[in-house]
Amino acid sequence: CSSDLHSEDGIESKVFLVFLSLILKLEMSNVMLNDPVLRSKSRTEIIEEMAILRRTKIGKSTVYSERTKLQKRIISAFGIEAPFKDTAEQ
Repeated sequence: CSSDLHSEDGIESKVFLVFLSLILKLEMSNVMLNDPVLRSKSRTEIIEEMAILRRTKIGKSTVYSERTKLQKRIISAFGIEAPFKDTAEQ
C-alpha cells in the first residue's frame, strides 16, 4: 500500500536523523572532554552560551555582539572559523 511506503520512508528518515544527532553529540562530547574548561559544562550550557551571539546590520555594516571569554574558548576548541569580529566590519 502507498501509505506503508510513506510511513517506511518516514521511519528511515527519523532513524537517519537520530543517527546523525548521535554522531554530532559524540563529537561535541569529545571536544568538550579535551578542554579543561568545557569539560565542566553540559552540551546544553555550551549551546545556550553560543545562542547569545547576535548579528545586527546597520546600513551596509554588520555589527556582532562582543564575544564572552567562554564563547571565544568554545570557538577555539571546536576549530570554528568565525565569520565575525568583536567590532563592526565594512
